[in-house]
Amino acid sequence: MTTKTFTPRQSGPIAVDLSGYNSNIEAATDPGLTSARIELVTAANSGPTIEMLENLSADDEGDYYTLHLPKNETAGSVIVGSGNVVVGGSNFSSISVGGGMVMTGGGDADMYVNCQRIQVRGGRTYVNGVAVDGGQGGDVTDPPMPVHIRAFLPPGSSLIANTYNGDVASRDVASVRAKSYNGDVTATGLASDSEAESYNGDVTVGSAGLGRPTVHASTYNGDVRLLDENMRARPQTRNGRVRYPN
Repeated sequence: MTTKTFTPRQSGPIAVDLSGYNSNIEAATDPGLTSARIELVTAANSGPTIEMLENLSADDEGDYYTLHLPKNETAGSVIVGSGNVVVGGSNFSSISVGGGMVMTGGGDADMYVNCQRIQVRGGRTYVNGVAVDGGQGGDVTDPPMPVHIRAFLPPGSSLIANTYNGDVASRDVASVRAKSYNGDVTATGLASDSEAESYNGDVTVGSAGLGRPTVHASTYNGDVRLLDENMRARPQTRNGRVRYPN
């Protein structure tokens, strides 16, 4: 387990802009904090993930702090080598994904895992078009690992959060604009106008009970849950239900 910490130079409320590709993003305010703190946490102890963290820098503009993790092209840790499929360190002669997509150890293959395109061509393995087998079907060691983001903020702060595969959760952050393409989005304790959006996942929103902020909550595949009536809610779902407070 490795943690890297970033500390904005400004004290007091701040707007943070966070994004990751295969990352959960969590944010909460703490009345005892005078300055924000952002932690990046990964299970990796070495390899490309650690190298990425060592070279990562934030954009600190005083009251606006930006920290974007680069896209992890081989996240998903699906590696084919010597006729085997390696998933999370375990070897398989074949793999089935989504009830019908099967890749075996022999011949060419083409499939998607966690939105990553895995191809086998002439004994070579490619992830998103990049060869990952060392040239001759060999195994790849230390594959990139997910990095999760945790933000601890002073009261009155605001959050922008975007992730491709992962959940977003905020607690008592005054204003939130959060989006996940594949994961749940939860924002509670909202005090100002906010937006919470997912493409594949549930969206849950709730107010701080102060004023009536306008909150847009939408998902394409999933439910929208409204925790209270102290907000001007704008719920929308294509394949799911809107759940109103009891």
